[in-house]
Amino acid sequence: MKFNIWRIGSIALLVLLLMTIWYLSQMAESARHNVALLTQEKTVMEKRLSEIAMEKKKAESEISRMKDQVGDIEAKVTDYENKLQTMTAEMTAKDSEVARKNQEIESLKRDIESYTFRIEELDKKLSKKTGWLGGAEKKEEPVTLKPLVITATGKKGTVKVLEVNKNYGFIVINAGSEYGIKKDDVLFVFRNKSMLGRVVVEKVGEGVSIAKILYKELAHTVRKGDLISY
Repeated sequence: MKFNIWRIGSIALLVLLLMTIWYLSQMAESARHNVALLTQEKTVMEKRLSEIAMEKKKAESEISRMKDQVGDIEAKVTDYENKLQTMTAEMTAKDSEVARKNQEIESLKRDIESYTFRIEELDKKLSKKTGWLGGAEKKEEPVTLKPLVITATGKKGTVKVLEVNKNYGFIVINAGSEYGIKKDDVLFVFRNKSMLGRVVVEKVGEGVSIAKILYKELAHTVRKGDLISY
């Protein structure tokens, strides 16, 4: 009886030991499987981290490049703004200059209106001395002249007749004080290298002057576009 109990106990102990070994074996197998899975996941994660690091590096490089481009664009914008301010200032100055010239032209036009009576009186005085009215008219001998090209303070150009007032015997020319022309200067009017007659400067402005025609014949022949010379 004791032997049977001992055998049963031994068998039970053996069965328990075998079950324990089997359980531990299963646990070890499960652990190996889990380790393999973790190792695989780790490899995948490391690969993904490597890809993310490369993407980050590319993004940082792109951000740096874009920052450089932004800096260049900002520099260009600043340069354009400065140029625009300069151009605006120049245009404002030019507009002011044009307005001033227009005011001078209007002033000269008013002067022409106010001087018409004075010129008429001068006509009468000159006619007594030169035969302007009645007497023999003095004719100028044809001579060959070159166009009046005056350079003063950086200005250069051919002086021409802008307007002719035959009623009061004066012309308007496209040159004034900036060309060195002065009141009482004697100028010659010519066309196609032939002199037509003389005029005397009566009024000098900037960019325009008024000159008195000395001989009646010239008043009938001079026209817009004729050239002026000393």
